[in-house]
Amino acid sequence: CEQARLCAEGKQREIEALLRQIADSIGSVFWLVELNPHQLVYASPQAEQVWGLPLADIYENYSLIFGNIHPEDREKIQEDSANADGTGFLDVEYRIVKSDGSVRWIRSRGFPAETDEDNVSRMSGFAEDITDRKAELERITKAGRLLSVGELASGVAHEINNPLAAI
Repeated sequence: CEQARLCAEGKQREIEALLRQIADSIGSVFWLVELNPHQLVYASPQAEQVWGLPLADIYENYSLIFGNIHPEDREKIQEDSANADGTGFLDVEYRIVKSDGSVRWIRSRGFPAETDEDNVSRMSGFAEDITDRKAELERITKAGRLLSVGELASGVAHEINNPLAAI
């Protein structure tokens, strides 16, 4: 019996180590939050890079992550977070202002992780810096608009030249 318990405990530690290794090696921030009261249970090390705050400080005071949210996005984040507290689901894009003044786009997605008598008590999720992706999308969109303008100008030039060809 004692041997089986020790074996089970060893297996549990092994599984926890594997899960931590996965969470720590993904490019996004993996997070787990207690909802009442709001408290960070776990965040992968990438959180420091994404939010520009020491993880120890976020563990101490979870609300610090709201401090560097872009002023124009704060109200939306507060509303979305309040809704997520009830449903456990979150899917939001917002900007943060880092200590060096740079503005970065973040996408956070959350899911209910634990429910207690029909209430969500924990959420887990991912947050990732999507600044480069948004910049590339903007570049592609701008290139598409320029292409459309070029095609329009070509069509107009063709229509102008066509009647003149007969003369």
